Amino acid sequence: MPIEAVVKQATGLQDKYVEMVVSYIQFLQAEQRKESKPSPVKRRELGPLADKFRSIADDFDEPLDELKEYM
Repeated sequence: MPIEAVVKQATGLQDKYVEMVVSYIQFLQAEQRKESKPSPVKRRELGPLADKFRSIADDFDEPLDELKEYM
């Protein structure tokens, strides 16, 4: 909607309503500025067991002894 249409709609309104329109436009501008800012990347917190699993065993991909008879 062009600005002329907004002005045409606001013409004839009482001053208190024009002030409300201006206030709403300022609110929308503030919201638009918030959306244009990139949100910071939130890092995930590690749980209480984070220190327990630092590396994977060297034989992780090797077949289990319990399953050798099925292979």
